[in-house]
Amino acid sequence: MDSVRVITATVLALRSGAGIKVRQPLATVFLLDKFLEGKEEVIKILLDEVNVKNVVFDKSMAGDGGVSIDTVLTEELRGEGIIRELSRVIQGLRADAAYRMSDEVSLYISSNDQFVDLVQRYTLQLKRAVGAKEIEFKKFDKIDVQAETKIADQAVWIGVRRA
Repeated sequence: MDSVRVITATVLALRSGAGIKVRQPLATVFLLDKFLEGKEEVIKILLDEVNVKNVVFDKSMAGDGGVSIDTVLTEELRGEGIIRELSRVIQGLRADAAYRMSDEVSLYISSNDQFVDLVQRYTLQLKRAVGAKEIEFKKFDKIDVQAETKIADQAVWIGVRRA
């Protein structure tokens, strides 16, 4: 586990150096050392900790310290990162409203068409993440809590009420 801690710290430092938040999923971490090869449970823990989808053991790709990351963000990875950021804001609103974990909510989101289209592609994932029974893409005045924020440089209004 000490090696996993070192790899985790290295990946987090590489992310920071590249200006990529931990909530933003990455495709691949490259490792020189093959001591983790075949240790699926340990690899899963590592990937969860650093929010990376895959590990590849490759001498030619591993950088300083035997670790490097793929910093190319595909459209899918960007979308997942935006949904995670949106989920974080919504969970904060749930906490502000003192909802219980078991409380289902109705969620209202207002933003530009591009942001709304992206959220619509991830509706099921977002509903599960925040306990939403429904999501409507409009402003609504009968809400318990609301926030105006920026997510991925987009102005977003979010309203939440108990379903």
